[in-house]
Amino acid sequence: MDQPAHASVRGLIENEGRVLLIKQRTPDGSDVWEVPGGRALIGEDPRDAVVREVREETSLEITVGDPIDVYSYTWDGRAKGVVATVFECEVVDGTVDISNTPEDESIIGFDWVTRTRVDSLPMLPELREIITDQ
Repeated sequence: MDQPAHASVRGLIENEGRVLLIKQRTPDGSDVWEVPGGRALIGEDPRDAVVREVREETSLEITVGDPIDVYSYTWDGRAKGVVATVFECEVVDGTVDISNTPEDESIIGFDWVTRTRVDSLPMLPELREIITDQ
């Protein structure tokens, strides 16, 4: 039986020509890079979800702009999946701090990277394309 995908929201945050990426450890022990974000709650406005998720993962306060693009991905042999909407975001306050992320998050690092460096990092190809096309 086909399972419905979950909704995810992501914030593409750029500052001084660099994009904020977080490094996460997957259940199989691999490290992947992505933009901050996560699953929206049922009934939650997508922009509010981006603000909440970015705050939880990075401690940054942001404003959310327009959606940039949408991508999907699966895991666990395609038994689980997410449709992710990436929003343009801007930092309004704070500095990145990943020490207080929720316990169910597997964030192990972050970096502000140039778009050209994105090509050399392990990440979903769909997300890489969105980042480098901006």
